[in-house]
Amino acid sequence: MGMSASQVRLLALTSRMNDLEYKAENIANIKVRLADESDKIAQEYTNELGKQRFVLTSYSTGTPQETYLTGSTGDFKLYKRNSNGSWSQDNGTYDSYTLYEMIQSGEFIFRAKNEQNQWVDIDIATQNTVTISSVDQTKLAQAEAKYNAATSKIQAKEKVLDRQQAKLDSEHEALKTERDSLKEIIRDNTDNTFKLFG
Repeated sequence: MGMSASQVRLLALTSRMNDLEYKAENIANIKVRLADESDKIAQEYTNELGKQRFVLTSYSTGTPQETYLTGSTGDFKLYKRNSNGSWSQDNGTYDSYTLYEMIQSGEFIFRAKNEQNQWVDIDIATQNTVTISSVDQTKLAQAEAKYNAATSKIQAKEKVLDRQQAKLDSEHEALKTERDSLKEIIRDNTDNTFKLFG
C-alpha cells in the first residue's frame, strides 16, 4: 500500500472512530436523561406514599378512638426512642407513610390521654389494643403500578442503550487496532523511503 493510500485509510479510520465516539457520547447523554426521568418517577411515587393517610385506632379507653397519623394531634403526642432507651417528645414533621413505618418498627410511640385525663403510652410494638390501618390503598396501588410500569420502560430502554454501547465499544476497539497497525506500516514505509534517499 502506498504512502498516500495509507494516509487516506488512516484519515478514514480516524473519522470513523470520531463518529463512533460521538454516537457513544449521545448514548451517555440519553442515559443521563433516563436517570433524571427515573429520579422524577421515584419522587412522584414517594409523594404519593406521603399522601397516604394512616389511622391510629386506640381501644385503651374501651371505645375506639381514631386519629390520623400526622404527628402530634389533639390528645395524642408522638415520642421517639432515644439511644439510651428512654423516650422524648418528637415534634418533627413526617409524612404519614414514614410515620407509619417508624411506629410499626417500635421506634416511635404515642401517648394519649386516658379517661382520668392522664397521659398513657400507646406502644404499637407491644400492645395489641392499638391498630394502624391505611385509609386508601387504591391510590397507593395505582401509584405503585405507575411507578413499576415507568421503571420497567426505563430499564428496557437502558438495556437497548447498553447493547448499542457495547457494539460501539467493540467496533471502536477494532478500528483502534487497525489504526495502530496502519500507523506502524506508515512509519515503516517512511523509514524505508528516507533510507533510500538518505
